[in-house]
Amino acid sequence: MENWGAVTTREESVFYNNHMSLLEKRRALNIAHEFAHIWFGNLLTTSSWDQFWLNEGFARFMDLKAVGIYSEYDQTEESRFSTLQSALWIDDEPSIHPMVWEMRKLSDAYDILNNINYDKGGSVLKMVEDLIGNDNMQMVLQTYIRKYQYRNVDSQDFVNTLQEFVNFNATDFLNGFIKQSGYPLISVSQIHGRKVSLHKTRFLRMDQAYRDGRFA
Repeated sequence: MENWGAVTTREESVFYNNHMSLLEKRRALNIAHEFAHIWFGNLLTTSSWDQFWLNEGFARFMDLKAVGIYSEYDQTEESRFSTLQSALWIDDEPSIHPMVWEMRKLSDAYDILNNINYDKGGSVLKMVEDLIGNDNMQMVLQTYIRKYQYRNVDSQDFVNTLQEFVNFNATDFLNGFIKQSGYPLISVSQIHGRKVSLHKTRFLRMDQAYRDGRFA
């Protein structure tokens, strides 16, 4: 568990068997994740539980990046794919909540501790990095931390910071992923010759009827 100035953990969360490389990697990810919370969770603290993804999504994004630095653990693409698959699996249910949502009762607090805030949050940030490039993403994060350190933040604070470095509408782009559930499915149909038609809908497992949602 991350705390201001100290990270504590149980022994079984850091000890591993030398013959179990997968377990060793998981331990490294766990340690990196908790240390990432020193910045994303402590130095920057969310304004409310509705913004919980700002803690866990950023920590997930950073733990994979940190562990990937070390060659003995470098299975970054495999880990990214696993994280993305985890997010996609839960996000194609019509009843799943978005990353940013208003909790109305105490029991809602249990629902935020799922892969939407962790794995979808981290995957959305990785998507942004792939779109704008690693160097630009690093500048976005540095600016975001410097601007809002020791303060309470919400999603719009990050979106506003991102907008300083991109030439597209960051609000329209990110809101489709953080303020509504689901993800887009793009269907391509050939009309004739070299012309194609693109159709975008929300993907749902087993072709369920509910397909609301807008993505930029």
